[in-house]
Amino acid sequence: MTLTRISDVIYFADGAPAAGFVVISWPAYLGVDGDPIAAGERRVILHAGILHVDLAPSGGAHYTVSYHLAGGQCWQVERWQVPQAADALRVHQVRTSGTVGE
Repeated sequence: MTLTRISDVIYFADGAPAAGFVVISWPAYLGVDGDPIAAGERRVILHAGILHVDLAPSGGAHYTVSYHLAGGQCWQVERWQVPQAADALRVHQVRTSGTVGE
C-alpha cells in the first residue's frame, strides 16, 4: 500500500508554533488501490508545531481531524481528503471546505 505524507507546521494566531496534538479518525473504506482500510484513529503529537503523518489515500472517504492545542486556545474539527501523491502535501492541500457540522 502506498501512503501519502502530510507535512506542515501548525501555528497559534500570534505566530508561535502550536503545542498539543491532532486526532485523525476515519471510517472503514476501500483504498484507491482496492485495499480494505479498517476504521481507526491516530493521535499525532505536535513538536514545535510540526505535523508529520502518513495516511492511506482516502478516495471518496474523508478523514476527520481535530486539533487539541495547549491552553485550550483552539479546537477545530475539519475533514481531509487525501489523494495519492509522491511528494508530501500540506494541510491546506487535503482540507476540504468547511468544518464538520457546517
